[in-house]
Amino acid sequence: MKREKQIGDMPDKSFARGILLAVLLLLLSFTRCFAATNSQIEYDSRIWQTDEGLPQNGVQAIAQTRDGFIWVGTVRGLTRFDGENFKVYNSKNTPQIRNSSISVLSEGRDGSLWIGTAGGGLTRLKWGRFEHYDLDGPEPSKSIKAVLQAKDESIWVGTLGGLYHLKDGTWSHITTKTGLSDEMVRCLCEVDDELWIGTSQGLNILKKNGVITNIAEFSGKLIRSIMRDHAGRIWLGCQNGLAVVDHGKNSFYYKSDGLTDNNVTTVCEDRRGQVWIGTFSGLGRWIDGRLLTEKDHDGRYYDQVNTILEDVEGD
Repeated sequence: MKREKQIGDMPDKSFARGILLAVLLLLLSFTRCFAATNSQIEYDSRIWQTDEGLPQNGVQAIAQTRDGFIWVGTVRGLTRFDGENFKVYNSKNTPQIRNSSISVLSEGRDGSLWIGTAGGGLTRLKWGRFEHYDLDGPEPSKSIKAVLQAKDESIWVGTLGGLYHLKDGTWSHITTKTGLSDEMVRCLCEVDDELWIGTSQGLNILKKNGVITNIAEFSGKLIRSIMRDHAGRIWLGCQNGLAVVDHGKNSFYYKSDGLTDNNVTTVCEDRRGQVWIGTFSGLGRWIDGRLLTEKDHDGRYYDQVNTILEDVEGD
């Protein structure tokens, strides 16, 4: 494992004042207006684009670190947003970011920011310092799709060339030879003592004893997102529909059931228990068993939604 270090700007105490919800062409911030009697929350929206400081409007990832900053990953760089201004980090001004196309952002338990790129591998920002990690393996391993820090502090990294695990300073590489249904690992979720792994060919579960199980009901399905809600249900965003695993019972939902599109990209539960669902053709909400389609402040349906985040203020 090779690492490179660079002293960067130490985070100041500015706090981001907005939440960002990314779509393919728009970056939107939702602020709660009021609660209707049917428990549905309505939202105002605001848009940030290149005119406001984004390096590019194609937003692929968002995260908020404990210092309050919102971090936005675009295809032309990583940006730090303090609620008013964007500061851009890319391969030109930050060599430890080997590719400016940012594919995933994830905050670690120590407050560090893990940065996955499309073709440039993995970088970590900790205490103002960027570090690049080389993942030994085939070329597709440089394209990062998911990063997760487990309860035991180890790091799991899903790539297009398999699953990587960093524990006690040592990397291990898990592939189809060791049980994965496919080496294109697109999403990860820790469920109790198990690691749920979404791939391009189905759902795998890595048990605590190291055994990988291929879940037959999802065989051949491309899974882009896995999320566990407060009630213990597992939500899976698939290329063909939304799946909900409720204590062993599987339910599937499609456009005919109210989804904005069968291609589900991301799923996020907010603090009120509402589940937000992003697809190739819009944004939806699951409220009390109902699927609702969201519109922006001008009454227009959203385009492709890539990522959803609720900030510390509930926006």
